[in-house]
Amino acid sequence: MSHGQALSSTSGAVPQARESPGRESPGSARMWLGTDIFGWTTDQEQTFAVLDAAFVAGIRFIDTADVYNAWVHDGAGGQSEQLIGQWLAARRVRQEIFLSSKVGVLGGLDDLRPATIRRALTGSLARLQTDHLDMYYAHRDDGGDLRATLATLDDLVGAGLIRAIGMSNFASHRVREALAICELEGLTRPVAVQPLYSMIERGYEHDLRDTAAELGLAVFPYSALAKGFLTGKYRRVPARTESAPLSQRPTRARCAGRPR
Repeated sequence: MSHGQALSSTSGAVPQARESPGRESPGSARMWLGTDIFGWTTDQEQTFAVLDAAFVAGIRFIDTADVYNAWVHDGAGGQSEQLIGQWLAARRVRQEIFLSSKVGVLGGLDDLRPATIRRALTGSLARLQTDHLDMYYAHRDDGGDLRATLATLDDLVGAGLIRAIGMSNFASHRVREALAICELEGLTRPVAVQPLYSMIERGYEHDLRDTAAELGLAVFPYSALAKGFLTGKYRRVPARTESAPLSQRPTRARCAGRPR
């Protein structure tokens, strides 16, 4: 990390921040840390090192989801949340962190019904070792009753369990529908959207970009490096030479698929 040396220790030492910008808000954050690799390609020590480096660099917005990393743990998610919760407890920096998670994709909790949302949130709060989330995303549109979903999230805001609402992977027309419902019903309106967006995934530019600007929504795109493709880590594999011995034939690297 270019902003400072990360602490690899999992002890309770608090990393020394280069800056202390204080608590983020959805409208003020310029950098945020996605965490879907925690518990997948990073163990606890490596996860703590990444989080420490981000903290030293001044990043105070950490984003996770209950489904991270179900795809490598036989469908059981929560590993990323659990590691983040352990780091927050060890470093004692919860009050400085803007923390978001998501509901609606993990198996058994893969809809946005009221009971599902409440049950999922209870699990996320326990794993993250916190009494509230600063933002809670509806992770994916289940095509269901938006009013029931939004009313439940509004109740959770009123109870102090979440502070703000976000919408991830929602089409523009559904975002507009959601905000219209909130206006009509007097419910807490979503404040952010989280679309797939990178130099090669540009669907966000079609409609959602204008919708977000018009409605004053913060935008937190994910997979900005196209799952690593834009870093140059994947190289073209020469065409297979059928006459070569099997042991000498090149193989193609496969990018592990995962829900987002």
